[in-house]
Amino acid sequence: MSNFRNRKTVVKLNVYDLISFNDIFSSIGFGIFHSGVEINGKEWSFGGGEQFKNTSQTGVFSQRPRQIPDGMDIEFRESFDLFETNKTSREIRRCLEEMQSDPRWQARNYHVLEHNCNHFTDQLIRELSDEQCSAPSWLNRPAKTGSWFLNCLPCLKNCFDEKENENQTQQQQQQQQRNQVIDLENSTSTMQQMKTPQTQSPKKSPLFFQGKGNKIGKRVD
Repeated sequence: MSNFRNRKTVVKLNVYDLISFNDIFSSIGFGIFHSGVEINGKEWSFGGGEQFKNTSQTGVFSQRPRQIPDGMDIEFRESFDLFETNKTSREIRRCLEEMQSDPRWQARNYHVLEHNCNHFTDQLIRELSDEQCSAPSWLNRPAKTGSWFLNCLPCLKNCFDEKENENQTQQQQQQQQRNQVIDLENSTSTMQQMKTPQTQSPKKSPLFFQGKGNKIGKRVD
């Protein structure tokens, strides 16, 4: 019984290419992958989507190791021996059953960026290793980056909106100030016109004409 208890089970990570030219992206750390955890002769993974939104069906499933799941256009890439777990087969089975019944891993909750098969792989590895091991960081890097951008977009939009509102407020204040200056100038001009005495029309002076002999005489109308 003691020897049976001390037997360790190898936990493997199986990785698949989701796109045909993944070598280009993976060379710079941004490969796009599907993954599953192989243990006791079965490979466990997670999937789902919009077609399950009205169901409570689990998204956790098992298959033969390194087999392409039905309906998925992927290609097996490589397999890694991660660690040996001290958990018994019964403990492993209980762990998987709990994840299958966990609402977080229902098929309707699948999200390609924020809750995908690689998130499940990481969580299962942590459960089986008692938080001593996790999935490689490169496995889900594109999804994490995409999720970060999605979360930042509303913040950026709010920042731009606040800046736009601030600019509009400043423009309105400047326009009000210009209008006040114009009103003040008009008021000052009106007051000056009221204070200035009106000048009387000059009296007509006699008109003269130059007569014969260069004599200047008074013009008779």
